Amino acid sequence: MSQSHFSSAATIFLIEDNPTDSYLSRMALDRAIAMPLQIVAADTGERGLELLRHHCRNHRCPNVVLLDLSLPDISGHEVLSAVRQDPALQDIPVVILTGSDSEEDQRRARELGANDYWIKPMGMLGYMDIMRRLKAYLRT
Repeated sequence: MSQSHFSSAATIFLIEDNPTDSYLSRMALDRAIAMPLQIVAADTGERGLELLRHHCRNHRCPNVVLLDLSLPDISGHEVLSAVRQDPALQDIPVVILTGSDSEEDQRRARELGANDYWIKPMGMLGYMDIMRRLKAYLRT
């Protein structure tokens, strides 16, 4: 893809360690969102923060971050906290996309500044329904 395409595309950061969930999210985004997208993915919280900081410094910040809570190194809550404490990142919308329906996880995510909290659906159709909700965050 050319740089001009990236500059006009909405950017989504996907921080997800499960390869199946990452694949379903990407495929659903491609099918459900009728606009050019740049999807940047990381499979750990630390790598996600590193890429996010780099992207904001060298390009522009993404339209939205899709963040899993269960990551292999630091938790999604820790990633969210770091995003909200960093002046360069704090205004980026962060949507939690997780398998956890725990009220404690939801409460903590809200307290830390999550813009939304979505439970991972079953199958491609469920993912497409969820990804359609992202349109509100994708104005370029």
